[in-house]
Amino acid sequence: MLKHRSVRATAVLVISWAALTVVERVAEGASWRMALLSALVWGIVIAGAWWFAEWTQMGNRTRSDRAAPAATTRQDPNATTGSTS
Repeated sequence: MLKHRSVRATAVLVISWAALTVVERVAEGASWRMALLSALVWGIVIAGAWWFAEWTQMGNRTRSDRAAPAATTRQDPNATTGSTS
């Protein structure tokens, strides 16, 4: 489900918006309208930072995935070939 970066960023936005709305409402004592607006602004900032962090590491993940199969197929030069002498 969370395979695509945009889906993950949207999930972060929704979760952070909901959590920050509760914090603004309970801790700050703001009205629901102001709590929703303030939390939306901070939720966008958090989701934007999340998206940027994933975007900057996109190339690193791709390179490490390509290198992994080569490392697993390398054979030990000291290994025996199965023949007995």
